[in-house]
Amino acid sequence: MEDHVSPVLDKLDMAIIKEMGIDGRQSVSNLAKKLGTSRATVGKKLQRLLDENILRVAGIVLPGTLGYQTNAVIGINVIPSEIDNVADKLVSNENVHMMFISAGRHDIIIWALFQKSEGLSDFLRQELGQISGITHTETMINLGIKKLSMSYMTPNR
Repeated sequence: MEDHVSPVLDKLDMAIIKEMGIDGRQSVSNLAKKLGTSRATVGKKLQRLLDENILRVAGIVLPGTLGYQTNAVIGINVIPSEIDNVADKLVSNENVHMMFISAGRHDIIIWALFQKSEGLSDFLRQELGQISGITHTETMINLGIKKLSMSYMTPNR
């Protein structure tokens, strides 16, 4: 089994990550100015963060702008021995955009997007209905997204 080694990150690395989380389009010069250090230092550190897959710059699009009119969080209960099998089937589904295996009220929680409400209905009845091992589902239709963030940084970090 492969050991996972956490990268060593100093205060400047963390500050760069936080700033890129706020605006991933800002220039190295702007970052250097904000962080009070040289452009060369920030450029080298930013490139290391990118090269080592510690940081990735990506665009986030709100689902409604792409025509997704219905999105839902679905809690799924599963026979314990089938959790991995059910998760594998859900991961490959084009409507599932986020999935968690969890401890608590639900074994698996997914976030799914659909062009129309009929898509959600079909997904619940046909696609989830075809997956063996599922014992119960709870569907929560999202009425609006108030925050969508991939920033995990806290002000004190």
